[in-house]
Amino acid sequence: MLLQLSIGYRKQGSSLVISVAENIAPLDRQILNYQLGFAIGAFVLLGLLLLMQRRLVQKSFMPLEKVRQQVRRVVNGEQQRLDDSVPSEVFPLVTEINRLLALLETRLTRSRHALGNLAHALNTPLNLITQELDDGDLREDLRGRLGNRVQRIHQLVERELKRARLAGSGSPGQYFDPAAEIPNLIQVLNGMYRSRHLEFQFPELPATALALDREDMLELLGNLLDNACKWSRGRVALDIAINDDIHLQVEDDGPGVAEQDLQHLAGRGVRIDEQSPGHGLGLAIVQDIVKLYNGSLDFSRSEKLGGLCVRVRLPISSVTD
Repeated sequence: MLLQLSIGYRKQGSSLVISVAENIAPLDRQILNYQLGFAIGAFVLLGLLLLMQRRLVQKSFMPLEKVRQQVRRVVNGEQQRLDDSVPSEVFPLVTEINRLLALLETRLTRSRHALGNLAHALNTPLNLITQELDDGDLREDLRGRLGNRVQRIHQLVERELKRARLAGSGSPGQYFDPAAEIPNLIQVLNGMYRSRHLEFQFPELPATALALDREDMLELLGNLLDNACKWSRGRVALDIAINDDIHLQVEDDGPGVAEQDLQHLAGRGVRIDEQSPGHGLGLAIVQDIVKLYNGSLDFSRSEKLGGLCVRVRLPISSVTD
């Protein structure tokens, strides 16, 4: 392709046209090279600007990342409060989170202590009422009805005291560490049933913390093991397996439960009452905790020990983030 300039003249009655042409390929190459160079330079500059912007944003949000990591440690039970040595921009957020954590822990601890204190406070008047019923001049049928009701209140009080003993000490919100908590739980149960000389059988326990609330799991396992100890003739077995779900299994060598009662215990929506014959104490709490975690609860006869076998499945997806 040529770039052409033509100029016409008329001189003394004659026409004259002068044309000058030049090959524009070198000019096109120069323009193309300029465009390519400009595009490359613009992209490089844009990339540098984006990297600088990313670095500035990361540096600006670094205090929030530190707070996020601390929140994760609080969730995992590794610490109880957030570190307040943060920049002034984040300090109000950390202060408010710590205030809410303290408020939650205080209310939860107060609630649990109140239940334990109430149970202790009710013991003495209940004993006095029982003595009055035994010594009082009442009709036999009335004495029986009142005695049954007082006995029911005694069972509820004993359940709350047992829950306090099984839960032990510890801060609310901690994750459940089977290897650390179950030996202590079994030691407590051995003390509660010292005269029974029970033998506890359990495999090697998982050494990692499970994404389950410590208090909930101590109540669940404590009530299952306590129920097994109550009816056991000498042996109690515990098994924990982790795959897609968390599987717990508690067995004893006691008399077990009749087939029709097993179907009643495992019935959907049936609240297990502690006055039911056989394995009943504390199973209502177990049912509530399993329902809270969207799990399943199954009762059967133990093939290994011959007594009651309770299987609990807790979906990991419902307890992890």
